[in-house]
Order: sequence, then structure tokens, then C-alpha cells
Amino acid sequence: MTGGQVTVPVTVRLANGAGGGFGAQHSQSVENWFLNIPGLTILTPGTPGDAYALLRAAIRDPNPVLYLEHKNLYNLSGPVSDDDLDVIGRAAIVREGSDITLVASQLMRHRALDAAELLAAENIAAEVIDPRTMVPFDLETVQTSLAKTNHLICVQECSPGGSWGATLLSSLVSESLELFDAPPLLVGGDDTPIPYAGVLEAAWLPSPERIIDGVRRTLAY
Repeated sequence: MTGGQVTVPVTVRLANGAGGGFGAQHSQSVENWFLNIPGLTILTPGTPGDAYALLRAAIRDPNPVLYLEHKNLYNLSGPVSDDDLDVIGRAAIVREGSDITLVASQLMRHRALDAAELLAAENIAAEVIDPRTMVPFDLETVQTSLAKTNHLICVQECSPGGSWGATLLSSLVSESLELFDAPPLLVGGDDTPIPYAGVLEAAWLPSPERIIDGVRRTLAY
């Protein structure tokens, strides 16, 4: 609101995500709630390395930053490095492929990678992209991948309405429609409150099998 005359260098850490049996009250993907507030930087790390780099970058950022930590990834281990800390606004290509692009964040990044590994046995090469940053979003990396694969699925944990995945597909269809050989697909949670019971919550969350089913349907279009 100040036109850049005032900075607000604050980083707010928030825990989110389903899969831990916390029920509908404590399992939301809250990054979607803040997409319509211009001026916020929204970060969604999915690995220890990205968590480290993004938090360091967030602290240096002069703007207000929301830093989302997925509860089901707290026990994840992996390397961290000081070599590349300029990561805000840069998506990561975590697996290269030529047949279809899977865009997935946080827990869904790992499930998309599991799906890609299974699809490789069917001679389907899926490229997996982790946005890492919801705002600003690295649309260029996704468009470059789409130009190569001509097929795209967005895998998100939340239900479709008002989500980052729906926003991404809207942007791609309006700006890059000519790149699609089949309609893009959004694989996400059902349009219901997140169940508390473990078996129902597991059915609600996108699984590697649901992702694979979406890939098959998209490639067969």
C-alpha cells in the first residue's frame, strides 16, 4: 500500500498439510488462502535443502514472507548447502522427462516422483517440477517443460476451488494453449472437508496410483 516506500521484512512460519490424522481443522493447505493478497511472498519447501535455502532467502527478503512447512515432511532427511540460496521465484526440475509434465509441491512432489518411477516401467517419461515458490511463481520453467512434453498434470493436496493448481492451469491455458496436445488435468483432494479417519484421509489425498491414472487418461486423449 506504500508503493515501496516502506518495507516489512517479516517471515511467518506456518505448518500445514494433511496426512497426519489432524482432521479438517488442522490439515489445510493454507498457501491457497493467501494467493489473492498482492505483496506477499509464499514459499512451500518440499525437501530439507529447499527448506534451508528458502528460509535463508525469506529472512533476507524485505517483503512479508509466508513460509509453509508441511507437517508430514518434518522427519525428512537430506543434504543442505550454502551454494545456492537465491531460490525465491525459481522452480526445480526434480526429474526430467519427455512425455508429460507433472507439477507438484511439498508432499505431492514426493508422490509425483513415486508415480514417475512407476510410469518409467511403462516407458512413460514424466518430468516432475516443484514450484517451491507459490508467489512469485516460476511460470516460465513450466511453460518450457510443456513445450517439450505437450501434456501437463498439476498434482496438489487441496481441493480444486481457489487453489494454486487452478490458477496455474488458467494461466497456461490463456497464455500457452497452443502447447497442449490434450487438456491439462488437475489431480487434487476431493471437494469435501479433509477426513479424520486414517483410511478416509488416505483415500482423500492424491496417491501415486491416482496420479498414474491421470497420466494414462491424459496421454490417451
